[in-house]
Amino acid sequence: LSGRSTLVGNGLVPQFTFEQPDERVASIGSVDRAAVYTHPDQTRNEATLLSLRWSMALGDDMLAEALLYGRQARRTTINGDEAEEDDDDGDGGDGGDDDDDDEANASFNRTATRQDAGGLSLGLSGRAGSHRWQAGLSLDVAQVRYEQTEQAGRFDAMRGVDPIDGEAPELSASVRGSTRSLGLHASDTWSITPTTHLTGTLRWNHARVANTLTSVDDDTGVLEAKPRESFDYRHLNPALGIAQRLGGVTLFANAARNTRVPTVIELGCADPEEPCRLPSGLQADPYLAPVRTTSLEAGLRFGGHQGHAGSLTLYRLDNRDDILFSSVSVTGQLGYFRNFERTRHQGLDAEWRWRGGPWEGGIGYSHLRATYEAHGVLRVGERNVVVTPGTPIAGLPRHQLKAHLAWAPAAGWWLGADLQAVSRRTSAGNEDGRFDDDEDTGADFSVPGYAVLNIQARWQPTKGVELFVGIDNLLDRRAASFGALAETLFHADGTYSGEEADALFVAPTAPRSLNLGLRWRF
Repeated sequence: LSGRSTLVGNGLVPQFTFEQPDERVASIGSVDRAAVYTHPDQTRNEATLLSLRWSMALGDDMLAEALLYGRQARRTTINGDEAEEDDDDGDGGDGGDDDDDDEANASFNRTATRQDAGGLSLGLSGRAGSHRWQAGLSLDVAQVRYEQTEQAGRFDAMRGVDPIDGEAPELSASVRGSTRSLGLHASDTWSITPTTHLTGTLRWNHARVANTLTSVDDDTGVLEAKPRESFDYRHLNPALGIAQRLGGVTLFANAARNTRVPTVIELGCADPEEPCRLPSGLQADPYLAPVRTTSLEAGLRFGGHQGHAGSLTLYRLDNRDDILFSSVSVTGQLGYFRNFERTRHQGLDAEWRWRGGPWEGGIGYSHLRATYEAHGVLRVGERNVVVTPGTPIAGLPRHQLKAHLAWAPAAGWWLGADLQAVSRRTSAGNEDGRFDDDEDTGADFSVPGYAVLNIQARWQPTKGVELFVGIDNLLDRRAASFGALAETLFHADGTYSGEEADALFVAPTAPRSLNLGLRWRF
């Protein structure tokens, strides 16, 4: 399996500027929906995955399985960004002195990441009386190489960044890191009665994350290799679940604890004094604790009665020492990873599906309350956001609704439509209901909710061949999927101002698009 992708213009765009919350002036994103803030802004990804599976029956009640895989991934980015604020002349980088033609007000940044991973898993499963059991082990290893370069530049009339003549790209950070993980697991499902089942699971993990980092010393300005770092993590994670069938309905409840260790990238970018550049800048940094998640869920499932099926699930996930990315420059992509004492995601998921004759349909609803559950301070762009238990996590809608309806009018034909709707989302930097650290006045900069309608049609003229057409966002709904408070250096017409203005930056949703294609199976 192999794939390649190129993503262009994936940054946030200022929608409006303001001095006070109720004094909003249209900015670049409102004037031209297709605009990008600064460019170039390009991410290229390449990935290849190879895997081998093997299984063998060991008698009538036992099965042995094995999986061997290798994965290779490459990512390169090129970004034209605002220059970091490190001017010695105190002019704020606005080009106001006699050397205006040579002074940098932008930065040309490149990153390159290479990841090579492989692993082996072995499993044994079987049945003994009323017990169905399985046990196994997994071994995973990965190598990561990363480097980041910066080059001084200036903005042109279209907000593009041109490197300054004579200014060569400089290596600002690089890393070589590795991760090795060993996991042992065992589970057993006990059929207490024909309609009652109890499942217990236990998993032990040992992970070692190591890296050797190279970065610029703050005092000497010289690129120096840091001492090799190595962190070990060991955890035992249990889970317990029960299911009870009552006629056509199954009631269930589960409790589990899971652990996620920090990645090489997260451990390499955990110092607020040396923020790194997205997607993965790295510095020699403090230890990060692993994320420990406790999950509880209960609900019911039903199906099989006159074509109806569905489920209802209530859940709560508590994350201890959650790993968050604190942004120190929303527009410049700088920040660092840190532990936060506790976050919570709780809510419900409901789904209903129906099929009858040539028709089928369904509807799903999700209610999510995602919050910080401790006192702390978040660094988001230019703001220090004070959070308390119950403060919402930015970017996650409280309500989501999905519905679909399909019709097969004749053999080989299929027509369908689906609707996706989400409620408002809190913007990053406005989680506490404020817009400035020094202002006590409250303000709501949340991104409004929206709904998108998509339609599709498929025709199968012969076995193995299918023609399809689809229109996404049929009504060309203009909305935003994410928002963040930051500062812009450009006027609404896109020209460079050199003066910072408070703004709401958003991620525009995709416009109306047409998809045509042919599938051939052989």
